[in-house]
Amino acid sequence: MEHPNATVIRRYVAALMAGDAAAAMACYADDMVMHIGGRSRHAGTYTGVEAYLAFVTRVHQDTDGAVEIVDIHDILGSDDHAVLLVKERFSRGGQVVETDRVVVYELRDERIVEIWNYDSDQYAYDELFPA
Repeated sequence: MEHPNATVIRRYVAALMAGDAAAAMACYADDMVMHIGGRSRHAGTYTGVEAYLAFVTRVHQDTDGAVEIVDIHDILGSDDHAVLLVKERFSRGGQVVETDRVVVYELRDERIVEIWNYDSDQYAYDELFPA
């Protein structure tokens, strides 16, 4: 039986892949925080849903919408967290970067309250999106 937090993230990822922004947004707490590592133009901490939406908008502008979930490796859940193991592809100016990403979600009351992204090739991502 899957942990309920893993089920929330599975539902969230399905909404993202289907382009259902409303269903994806329903998974966030209003005061959610997201941490993006590295030195790219996307790196930083984003606090609140509005800041998160600004981040997503910037990524889509920087890629002309060429962001793709290539494969979901696994989704794991515990009482406070869920972990998504995913391969994503980003394209910009004719260059393509695929990265295996570990995304750690903290959940409370079946809502995402904090996110940490870790890329297998942070340097490639940073070079694709220089600061």
